[in-house]
Order: sequence, then C-alpha cells, then structure tokens
Amino acid sequence: APGVRSEPKAGNAGVGGTALAASTALAPGRGSHSAVLDWLVTSGAIVAIGFANATLLNRMLGPVGRGELAAAMLWPNILITLAAMGMQQSIVFHGSADHANLPRVWSISLPIGIGQSVLAIAIGYIAMPALLGTQSPAVVGAARLYLLVLPGYLLNTFALGLLQACQQFRTVNRIRLALPIGYVLGVIAFGAMGVLTLKAIVYLHIALHLVMLALSSVGLARLGVVPSRPPSVMESAGVLRYGAKAYLGDLSGTVNLRLDQMLLAAWFPPIVLGLYIAAVNAASLGEILGSAYKSITLPRVAACVTKLEQATELCRTFTHFWWSSCLYFPILALLLPFGMVSMFGSAFAPAIVPAEILLAGSWLLAARAVLTGGAQGMGDPVLTTIAELVALPITLVFLYMFLPRYGIYAAALGSLIAYAVQLGVVFYRLNRLHSVSAFALFGVHPPASGGLSG
Repeated sequence: APGVRSEPKAGNAGVGGTALAASTALAPGRGSHSAVLDWLVTSGAIVAIGFANATLLNRMLGPVGRGELAAAMLWPNILITLAAMGMQQSIVFHGSADHANLPRVWSISLPIGIGQSVLAIAIGYIAMPALLGTQSPAVVGAARLYLLVLPGYLLNTFALGLLQACQQFRTVNRIRLALPIGYVLGVIAFGAMGVLTLKAIVYLHIALHLVMLALSSVGLARLGVVPSRPPSVMESAGVLRYGAKAYLGDLSGTVNLRLDQMLLAAWFPPIVLGLYIAAVNAASLGEILGSAYKSITLPRVAACVTKLEQATELCRTFTHFWWSSCLYFPILALLLPFGMVSMFGSAFAPAIVPAEILLAGSWLLAARAVLTGGAQGMGDPVLTTIAELVALPITLVFLYMFLPRYGIYAAALGSLIAYAVQLGVVFYRLNRLHSVSAFALFGVHPPASGGLSG
C-alpha cells in the first residue's frame, strides 16, 4: 500500500499496467548535474520573466497599488500552504519508493485535494475581513476571490509531485513555465486595454492554475498514471500520516516566511509593504539554486535502498550545491542594487538594503532546503518542523521588539536570523540522528558507514 514505504524493487518498469521505461527514472547519482542544470535554466527563465512582470506591475501600479496587490494575495497564499498538509512531500516520497504505487497515490490525492480546497475557501472567505482589517473593501473582495485558485493550485501541485517522483524533471519544468509566461502576457494585455485591476489579475491567476493542472494531468496520463479504484481509508491514512509530519514544518515555515509581511500589512500603510515586497522579489533570485537542487534531492534519496546510499547521495548533492552557491550568491549581491533601480525604478531605492539582507538569508534558506529535502527522502519529514519551531519564537521576539521602530530593515534582519537558526538545527539533527556530519556534507570526508547500513 502507498501508505507504507517499500524499498525500491529492481526491474520495476510498470506503472498501473503501462510500461514506464527504466530510462525515465534515473538511478541515484546519475544524471544529477543535467537535472540540476535543466532546473536552473528553467528557474532562470521563470525569474527573468517574473522580474519583467514585477517591473511592469511596479511601474503600472506604483508602490501603493503593488502593496494592495500583495495584501490581497498574502492570506490566500498562506491558506494554500495550510491546506496542503504536507501532501506534496508525501506524494513524492511514496511515488519514488515504488513507481507501481503512482496510480494509487494519484487516486488518493484527488479527493484529499478537493476536500482541502473546499474547507480552506470557506474558512478564508469568513476570516478575510478580519485578517485584512486595515485594507480597503476592494482589497478584501479581491482576496476572497483569489481563494478560488486553491483547487487548481493544490491538485496541480500533487500532479507535479507525481511527475517529480517519476524523475520527469523536464516535464515538470515545462509546466512550471506556464504560470509566469501566462502571467506576464496577461498583465501586458490588461495594461494595453486599460483594465489592469486587482480583480483582473486574480481572474488571470485562477485561469492559469487550471491550465497548469490540465498540462500536468496530461503528462501523467502519457506515463499511464491515471486514477485507479477509489482509495481505501487505510491507504489514504498512510499518505496523510507522512504528510502530517511534514505539515507542521510547512505550517511553521509559512509563519516564519510570511510573519514579517503579515505584521507589515497589519501595522504599516501599503507603501511600506510594497517596498518590502520589492525587496523580497529581488532576493528571490537566490531561491533558484536551492530549489533546483532540492527538486532532485528528495526523489533521488528516497529511491536509494540503504541508509548509507541515502547519506552518500545527500552529501554528494549538497557538496555540489554549496560550492556552486559560493559563486552564485556573491555575484547576485553585487548586481542587485543596480538591477533593482534600473528595473523597478528609483521609487524602490529604499528597498535595496533590505533586499541585500534578505539575499544573505536566502543563501542559508537554500542550504536548509536541500538538506531537509534529503532528510524527507530518508523518511524524516519532521526535521523541517523542528528547525522551524526552534526559529519561530526567536523571530517573534525580534520582530516584536524591532519591527515597529525599524520597519522593513528589521523585517529583513529577522528573516536572516531565523534562517541561520534553522540551518544550525538541521546540521545538528542530521549528525545526531542520521550520522551525517557537516564535514561529510561539505565533502571533507565521505559519510561514515557505522549505523548507516540498515
């Protein structure tokens, strides 16, 4: 049953009775560089398109309008994470363990995703006026409308998780491009017609996520992964059990990641949130490298048979990530000030220093993401939860003390401190629980075999 992780079976090429060629699932450690490169190229294209779109939105809407758009999307995006319940990680984990499980996992995921969406939409619709109490009725209405993105977003995320479990990274990357390309084309079209409003942007997002769901479903069908018989309670419980362990990490991670924005939206006028969102957008360039490596770490580590193989795969991936990041992030830091002013305009110059601080934090966050992805592949989804929960009270105290006085500077520094604490916790637990030391992760010596052979 997909609720219980089975060890990968040699020669398994069947997915629901349809041949899935062995070449579609690369062996651990093979093809990693090409998969990372493909993810990096795609992510680079997504970021480039995103920057073009952010530039258009910033110039068309200005800091105030940009802040209103961010406020309208803030809580619905948080509800998406809350509703997901760690399902994507569970789907990748169980699908990677044995490809014969894929149709069953897809069958289990569909009713769960629909139920999660209905519940989150109902809760969000009722709570939105209170959550956005300082915002205008137009912003509250746009936020309520944006809740309708949940079904398409969640089900597409589950479908992409199944494709990732098949190590169909190229297909996943092509589908990922649909959202930014459609978004920028829609913004350009709406701007040319003079109808670039909050509601128009929200309707665009809803339509684009439905398009992505259609594309990912077709991708699965081409592999023979189609829903099978209705899932049993035991099967659903098994998938949800793993997801629940990862869910607490997603929940606390969302709070850590969005807490500064939530407080800025509650305590400051839209222009302050607009400047901070610009800083976040600029620093998000750092996420490309971490997401590229994390995308291959979980399925490759989960596909390994022994603990020693899992540790070796994680160390190999992280070492390569780290030395790549030592070149990547300093170059970004040098280019960021010029890029922000030239692309966003001089009105966003006050966001440069917070963006540099956030970029340093994103370096630590990327390292943590790669390591926790590996831990999830080793059957340890609670590592993210532990790291987030340790960092959360520190973030809360720091923001409570300094955010009212220092605004977006305190928000950025609070994020940097939180990510540093999280990374320290991850290093500690990997060493204590999985015998994967920091020295092994940085390539100083191979992982120890003692205690890892099971």
